[in-house]
Amino acid sequence: MTARLVEATGGNLTVFVDYLQKVAIHPERAENEEDKVTIIVEGLKDIALSQNIPILSIVASDREGLKAKRLHLFHLRGSSALDYECDIAIIMNNKYQVLAKDHISFNPCAAQQYRNWVVFTIEKNRAGRAMMDIEFQLHAPFFAFDPRGQEVRQQLIDDRIIES
Repeated sequence: MTARLVEATGGNLTVFVDYLQKVAIHPERAENEEDKVTIIVEGLKDIALSQNIPILSIVASDREGLKAKRLHLFHLRGSSALDYECDIAIIMNNKYQVLAKDHISFNPCAAQQYRNWVVFTIEKNRAGRAMMDIEFQLHAPFFAFDPRGQEVRQQLIDDRIIES
């Protein structure tokens, strides 16, 4: 199907998967969720490479990630294939939740403003810089972000500080 779409669009195609763990495969091919995720991720990577198209996928968090103060790549549900096969992994966290508490405790007015920002952490980037934190203002009523992002300048809860 993807090959037909690539041909019909002249290769001007991006595939979005929402979300990876919901992709259906034959039940006998996978014994557990880890096997299932590995099969799906490897299949998507094969499609991306053979058709020369980008594939973006939303991936669900595991239970530990849902409880964590800050979500990371290792919190994603499934297998280590997620880490190995993807070229870029971007993890999103609400800025208010991941800031060091000093930024929230001593300035309650600013703290409320931080709830409207999302930190995009580039945790893996096969072709460039990784472990970057970039923030974008969230316009929740419109399900949109302001495209003018900036590097996070405040200290985050895992003690990383981004310097420009």
